[in-house]
Amino acid sequence: MNAVTGSWTFGAQYGWFASPNDAFTTVEELQLSVSFDDSEHLGAWSMQPNITLIIETGDGTSDGFEKGGYLQLGVTPGFDLGTREGGDALLRVDVPVTVGLSAWDYYQTADDEDELFGFASVGVKFTYELPVDDKFGSWSVYASATGALLGDMAADVNDGEDTVGILSAGVGVEF
Repeated sequence: MNAVTGSWTFGAQYGWFASPNDAFTTVEELQLSVSFDDSEHLGAWSMQPNITLIIETGDGTSDGFEKGGYLQLGVTPGFDLGTREGGDALLRVDVPVTVGLSAWDYYQTADDEDELFGFASVGVKFTYELPVDDKFGSWSVYASATGALLGDMAADVNDGEDTVGILSAGVGVEF
């Protein structure tokens, strides 16, 4: 659920992650987020800052032995390439930069130590708005590539690899 007021977006959701074959304990968590659209103030230099706090609430944990909290800080500067008739962007290019941290007891090692640094990532995302009649919603396609540097605990659960690359693509629709 999101609430928008002016340039601010506040989000809240509750997640329940279960394993159909019991490969991991069910994880329940409350996710709170805040983002700020600073484009009115910074124009083309807009950073689109965002913060997310996740609080583990159930018996299972994501990356540790005790219920913990996760803090994510990010910015997503970007720009438009070209315009269509009517002024809409032809192609949007965003460069998301994210840092994931343990607020408390989130990235816990085998000896029950809490590591602050979880990961840092930077990527590039291309979004193309499809020219679809508004009565069918706003449609887009995207492709992205992200590189991440993992902290020690995150690397441990990634078979010791401390870097990872992620490619993704998809279709979006808004009504």
